[in-house]
Amino acid sequence: MGGEGKICIALGGRSRHHELEFDRPERLPANCRSIIEGWFRRAISKLHAPESECFEPFIFTWIAFNAWAEAVTGLERETGDKGWVETLSRDEFLFGKFANRIQNADDDVTRAAQQFRRYWPIPKMQDLRSKEGPSGWLEIDPHEERLRFFEKYSICYEPRCAPQHVASSIPLDWEHFIRATYRVRCNLFHGDKSLYHPDDQIIVASAFRALAGFLDGQRIFPR
Repeated sequence: MGGEGKICIALGGRSRHHELEFDRPERLPANCRSIIEGWFRRAISKLHAPESECFEPFIFTWIAFNAWAEAVTGLERETGDKGWVETLSRDEFLFGKFANRIQNADDDVTRAAQQFRRYWPIPKMQDLRSKEGPSGWLEIDPHEERLRFFEKYSICYEPRCAPQHVASSIPLDWEHFIRATYRVRCNLFHGDKSLYHPDDQIIVASAFRALAGFLDGQRIFPR
């Protein structure tokens, strides 16, 4: 499959080519496909919900996306989530499709992705709590100061290549987007996002709207 894009050297450059089987989900048992598609329908029905109501739709989207990704990569048993996230993030076809989608400044996916990028890199919230770093990381500005704060308190974050992009900002592309979204997924699934904190609501909502909107536009899950 085609697709244009520049893979981030700071994230390791091009990985060993792994052929994705985009038709593999169609070969899953009908009941499995129905469950996956049902999760996504539940998510997409909330695409324009208030930010405070986007936590569950994000989870529904990720469950469906996770199942699809494991099918097309065939990597879950070998590498766990991180393996398929890395492989999928460097797929040239998806890289190109995402690039094409966000070229339209008036597109809802573009606006959500741009809003989400303003919060990058996304820290590992367990680190923030366990290392007892000061709160208010989102108020630390400029970007370089935030990164120094993360380094000082040994806070992991995604995209992990952020220091190499300080001068020009982290690229808004599929590779960086999906890695940042996976960090949100981990924070949320491990209970480290507050339903009541406005910044957490914006982060989760913008990640959800960008990912779900993009997947819906590619017709990955029939509705």
